[in-house]
Amino acid sequence: MTNRLHVGDEGTKLVLDIDPLNENNITPSVVSSAKMLITKPDGTILERNASVEGHTVVYYTIAGDLDIEGLYCLQAEVTLASGWSGKSDIVQDYIYP
Repeated sequence: MTNRLHVGDEGTKLVLDIDPLNENNITPSVVSSAKMLITKPDGTILERNASVEGHTVVYYTIAGDLDIEGLYCLQAEVTLASGWSGKSDIVQDYIYP
């Protein structure tokens, strides 16, 4: 993440690369579902429907997503039409007051 995120931010675009080296040929046309997994500092895990743009999974935050100050863990998950599923690396970001 390049921008500083704050408690209460809504509409913030979260982008995670699901296939950075294009080893799995993951494109929007072969993805049947995409999710953004958000683990809050208190351990609560949110599972949000997301979209795929190129080799990235994209999610826009809504009310309640970033409601606690602290370290968040973000991970993208995709399922392909073939049945294969996989997750991105976990990215950590601090949410400021």
